[in-house]
Amino acid sequence: MLTDHGADFEVRNKDGMSVWDFAIDAPDIELLAMVVKCYQKTHRNKIPQGKTPLHIAAIKGDCQKIKLLIKLGFPSSLVDD
Repeated sequence: MLTDHGADFEVRNKDGMSVWDFAIDAPDIELLAMVVKCYQKTHRNKIPQGKTPLHIAAIKGDCQKIKLLIKLGFPSSLVDD
């Protein structure tokens, strides 16, 4: 519902964490898949700029989530800012 009303995926909390950080930190990989699908639906498959979800997963060393993000369309050639 929030994404249907323009929720910003880049907003960060007081600790500097975005929805991507929480989705990647969650033990359930399905949460990340759901967030990606919501993002793609509202952003017409645009890839986020800067530190992308793929970068966050790589920093955390989560190979399972890296593979999921690539499978869902995040190119492995992305660079951050």
